[in-house]
Amino acid sequence: HKRKLLKAKTRQEPQHLLNLNTVADGISGVDREGTSTFVNRAMAEMTGWRAEEVVGRNQHELLHHTRSDGSPFPAQECPVYRSCQDGKARHIPEDRFWRKDGSHFPVEYACSPLRDDSGGIVGGVVVFRDISERQHSEEASRLHQLELAHRDRLNTLGEMAAGIAHEINQPLTAIASNAQACIRL
Repeated sequence: HKRKLLKAKTRQEPQHLLNLNTVADGISGVDREGTSTFVNRAMAEMTGWRAEEVVGRNQHELLHHTRSDGSPFPAQECPVYRSCQDGKARHIPEDRFWRKDGSHFPVEYACSPLRDDSGGIVGGVVVFRDISERQHSEEASRLHQLELAHRDRLNTLGEMAAGIAHEINQPLTAIASNAQACIRL
């Protein structure tokens, strides 16, 4: 019975890797110490790190060593590390990961603990996506809204100026008419 299970597991592993490689999001696994255990193709493409360069190395040191503001990000505070320790899944709406070439990119990611058959935590799984395009779209939308607000203010200012000019023009016209009448009299 045990031999059948092992044989079935051995057949399933290549299928699982094939499935992971069809997903557009980056997916990676880490053990409890943060050492990479697997990565999918999308993760390798987004980061520039080949799987064989990442697996067996500390993922935090490679991909997540600095916060969005540029300050150092201690591993103990990293949500991935914390999920592997306390068993709680986490969703991080915005952070940054580093590429092999030293550049960084904005990511949204989730990390979930990975458990063995007895329920013990053996590591974690990280699923992330590059949110560069979303951020560019949000910034373009924000700039467009600012431009529209500026146009609205200019239109309002123009309307106010026209109203003031009309209000001043009426009495001036009356004064000029009365002055003309006085001169004729």
